[in-house]
Amino acid sequence: MNRNAIAALVVAIMLVASLTAQAYTVTPSHPRLYFTSSELPTLRSKCSGALSSDYQTMKSWCDSHLNDSLPLASPDFYETYLAAYSFTYLMSQDVKYAARAKAIASYVISSGQTNIEQFARGGAYFFDWCYAYLTPSERQTFGTAVVQCGQYHLNANNWDDMINYHSKPRLLRTLTAPGLAVYGEGINDAGARALADAAYEHTFGGEHTLCAIDELAADGSYFEGDYTNTVLATKYLEHCEMWASATDADPFAVSGNFQNMSTYYLYEVFAKNGPGAGASMSGSRQGDSHNHTMPAATIRVAMYAMAKRYRDGTAQWLAQQIETQGLGYILSYDLWK
Repeated sequence: MNRNAIAALVVAIMLVASLTAQAYTVTPSHPRLYFTSSELPTLRSKCSGALSSDYQTMKSWCDSHLNDSLPLASPDFYETYLAAYSFTYLMSQDVKYAARAKAIASYVISSGQTNIEQFARGGAYFFDWCYAYLTPSERQTFGTAVVQCGQYHLNANNWDDMINYHSKPRLLRTLTAPGLAVYGEGINDAGARALADAAYEHTFGGEHTLCAIDELAADGSYFEGDYTNTVLATKYLEHCEMWASATDADPFAVSGNFQNMSTYYLYEVFAKNGPGAGASMSGSRQGDSHNHTMPAATIRVAMYAMAKRYRDGTAQWLAQQIETQGLGYILSYDLWK
């Protein structure tokens, strides 16, 4: 290859990288993950009105666990506790909940557990939702740790090889949450931008996007079976919701799976098993559904999200039936979702 051709190739690569980097804009204010500051009055009104029962249940859970000893019993709890306490602080504006979240995040850092993926997400929610509570110095400390955690998982996985199966939909949140939460804060801007750019590329970009979610699963199902489909309905949905709220990029426009998901789950929960018999989705026996079942309540949040985003009456009815008929457990600390 001659020198001119090499130079042209370098320019082309730089142009593609530049276009990817400039393809989205992140809102400068906090909160920005799942909702923005302009939505807080409405959210707070719902927490004292139409959704007060769910909110009070979660708030009571937070009160009853305020003095749980550290370390927490499971790495998963570092995400769920940080999310529940940070959200409750944002709704109630009671600093005791933010202080509890800060104590948990501080413990994760001091104990050297900042590589666990649950901290990349829970720590990002804490940074974003408790932003007004934190001092500039504390924002620097927690923001730095959260971005470093995201970078660990960016470098620990071969993202290009994770095409069209459940690991990528589950793990993309681990890049998205810290990347978008700390983006533009002057706290390891290059690291935060790298996380967001990688998540963007693997959602909206070229050959490494999740084509199975859009093309192969446009009927709402998933080729690995309904057990794995819950990863899309829960984990990948969270990734998409954060992008939709924090940026001007809309992942729902390129994820056709979601638009028909309620029809698929209507079959999985009720039509296949019979009314009232769907507490555990037995699965279409595809992929690893041969060996696993999943409580129907797992996709309740997804159905409410689909109802809101697509004005989908089937999704809303299904979510309500899952709750009314008691089809599986609903975790108190996840009620913010």
